[in-house]
Amino acid sequence: MDKNVIVSLKGFQYIRSEEENRPVEVMFPGVYYHKNGQHYVVFDEVQEELPGKTHSVLKFTEDRLLVRRSGVIEVEMLFEKEKRTSASYHTPFGMMNLQISATSFRLEEQENRIDYKVGYALTVEEDVTADCEIEIRIESQRGGAFHLTDE
Repeated sequence: MDKNVIVSLKGFQYIRSEEENRPVEVMFPGVYYHKNGQHYVVFDEVQEELPGKTHSVLKFTEDRLLVRRSGVIEVEMLFEKEKRTSASYHTPFGMMNLQISATSFRLEEQENRIDYKVGYALTVEEDVTADCEIEIRIESQRGGAFHLTDE
């Protein structure tokens, strides 16, 4: 059964030339489900500075994350440990070529919350830019328990 959730995404970029590296955090209502041993989260993003919305799907396991975004922003990014993957990130301002090298994964499941953290090196247009982390927190909107049964 689908579950109504709050999705919190927190991104960190560690850039050596920057004195202060601040995380970016956003929250959205979404839907969570577990199927065939994989976690899924689906949500829509609306950004104040851009017209329209971006539909996002996160599909993950203990050592793999797939991010699909469509709408205002278009991208499919795959994070797999010890693999370098490529993605074309399309925005209203132009396109960027990305290379992603995932370095770590941590998945913690609790009764009404899932915390998922991925560390990775991000390269944009063949110039190394940053070591990064993304933290994903999925919490039941009603404070109830997740039921991790395949549906």
